[in-house]
Amino acid sequence: DDPSLGLVTFLPIWKDDDVNEVAALNAVIAPNPVSNGILIVTLAEAISAEVSVYDLFGRKLKSQIIENEINTINVESLESGVYFVEVRNGDSKTVQKVVIE
Repeated sequence: DDPSLGLVTFLPIWKDDDVNEVAALNAVIAPNPVSNGILIVTLAEAISAEVSVYDLFGRKLKSQIIENEINTINVESLESGVYFVEVRNGDSKTVQKVVIE
């Protein structure tokens, strides 16, 4: 695009090509909004899973392996804003929009 024409190119905020092939993972992500820099991820059972935090452009900012029913994720380094938190275990996952204050 020629910037002098005033055209704007819109990019997708979040795209997941395999969203229809993935089973939902039973996980609770709280609190929302996050005000103390600590995100708590609770799983229905103790399994190994990966928690990833993405910005609105789909960039992975943080990733952590969890293995307990109740897990804490430190997000103090992230600026205030809206993020997507994905919890994935093999073919199962859940994604939730989270606000960090």
